[in-house]
Amino acid sequence: MLMVVTGVGFLIHVYSIGYMHGEEGFYRFFAYLNLFTFSMLLLVMGNNLLLMFVGWEGVGLCSYLLIGYYFHKKSAGDAGKKAFVMNRVGDFGFLLGSSASTGGSGRTTTSGPSSSPNWPSMLSSSRVAACSP
Repeated sequence: MLMVVTGVGFLIHVYSIGYMHGEEGFYRFFAYLNLFTFSMLLLVMGNNLLLMFVGWEGVGLCSYLLIGYYFHKKSAGDAGKKAFVMNRVGDFGFLLGSSASTGGSGRTTTSGPSSSPNWPSMLSSSRVAACSP
């Protein structure tokens, strides 16, 4: 995934140089784009859920900034607001999945064989049994 993110990011940067040539705010656009690439790399390379969540939030912030780049246009501003709301929905799903995957083990690392939760013991634990009717 590291090679995919850097390769696609490179192609996007090369295309954007020609596309944004002469635009007002050229440097601001590339600051957002570089921050997006950094956040995506942080998301991909993070070895624990907290670091992955920081990358996830960075990608969401940069999506909002890049989608609403032409903020003086109403359509771009509305699209940026929609992206912001959808990122909050995605944050809820990320946190729900993170809490489900660490519920019984207490581990937050994502590498190694011991990071996968022991689902049979989690399903029979008192936490899950207490939630059932």
